[in-house]
Amino acid sequence: MISVIIPFHNTERYLKRCIDSVLNSTYKDIEIILINDGSTDHSPEIAMKYCKRDPRIRLFNQKRKGVSVARNLGIEQSRGEWIVFVDSDDFISEDFLETVAEKKYEREELLIFNYEKWDSPSHKLLRRKLRKRSEEKSALEISYRGRTDALNLIEKILRAQQLESSGKANLRSPCAKAYKKAMLDRYKIRFPEEISMGEDRLFNIEYQWKAQNALYIPRTVYFVQWRRESATHSFHPDYLQRDERLQKRQKQLLDRCGLLPMLNSAYYDSVLSNLSHVLIKGIFSPYSPRRFDSNCRLCERMQRNLWYRQALEYAHQSMDEMGILPRRVLLGFYAHRRYGIVNLICKLCYGILMRI
Repeated sequence: MISVIIPFHNTERYLKRCIDSVLNSTYKDIEIILINDGSTDHSPEIAMKYCKRDPRIRLFNQKRKGVSVARNLGIEQSRGEWIVFVDSDDFISEDFLETVAEKKYEREELLIFNYEKWDSPSHKLLRRKLRKRSEEKSALEISYRGRTDALNLIEKILRAQQLESSGKANLRSPCAKAYKKAMLDRYKIRFPEEISMGEDRLFNIEYQWKAQNALYIPRTVYFVQWRRESATHSFHPDYLQRDERLQKRQKQLLDRCGLLPMLNSAYYDSVLSNLSHVLIKGIFSPYSPRRFDSNCRLCERMQRNLWYRQALEYAHQSMDEMGILPRRVLLGFYAHRRYGIVNLICKLCYGILMRI
């Protein structure tokens, strides 16, 4: 059996499509675990109707605690051999779960698939996307075995890179993947509940390091709904504080797994990438109500942050570690406290990032 875990919070516009896509799967030995994370719209009523209609669906309600708590509750309640996470505003292809359940994959501990961004309601476009997915069925599967391959995967998680140049797998996200329930329970791997940004990354790093094998199946089975108001694209006034908590936990995890200094370069690259995003999306965001002088004080706080400072010092040893040219320019002016220029660069970069 496959357990499909769907947390939701105020996604009444998309929830029905999400659940229907799972119910329309060609593979039927499933359970759907819905976790209402303190919704105030009509999504709980929608979920309840599905529960009454299909005994394979169970609904759990909790006060607003965040997606990590909701996913962990889903893991605790799951009874399947495989666990699949689906965000409530996304949807899956009809053969995703059937592929996961294929006998030839039963010895695998992680299955990784491709995703595609969904930004149009056009049925014609959907048919074209699904036809493309169907044509990918003969795509070459890529196995990852042993510690060397695990290090390679974790490095790509840290750098937010693709497994293959033409691939569309999001290694940081738990979506478009299948995890073994036994693995999660044996090693007590869960989403860090005190982290509200980057928790997916930490979950996948820990799981991948414990797994003995993984398989990449370059087939599009998952469709991500692009929403400006989603957690990924929204402005958060405490963006800096969220990232500071993430950096602390990430460093602790990598130390505990013994992955440093083997992955120093990738680790510092991830820190600098986050630092850039904090500046662009959290400090100098066009939606920030703070005054420029308040933003400058936050930048001074960042200058004193141990993880940011160490990453910049490491990067200055080799300009290649500063990343692509736009990031080099941004971090160069930031390091020299030229916050007026940093502000201008961030404003220019914000619109580009929000379209990704």
